[in-house]
Amino acid sequence: SNATLTIPLPDITGVKKTSITKGVDVHYAVSREDGAREEKEANFMFVGSRSDLFARLVSWGGKRFAKV
Repeated sequence: SNATLTIPLPDITGVKKTSITKGVDVHYAVSREDGAREEKEANFMFVGSRSDLFARLVSWGGKRFAKV
């Protein structure tokens, strides 16, 4: 009943704010058993303090974000 998802920060490849549900979409890559990397997406809806979370994820590691 209490699902959790842990995504290591180095695996995050993109973050996008969603307007309809006031949520955040997180794109990340996972390593498969054969060594290939698979892209995945996690959607989080109705996130409180969404702008603060977005800013922290985007600015982690001194990276810059691009508006798309």
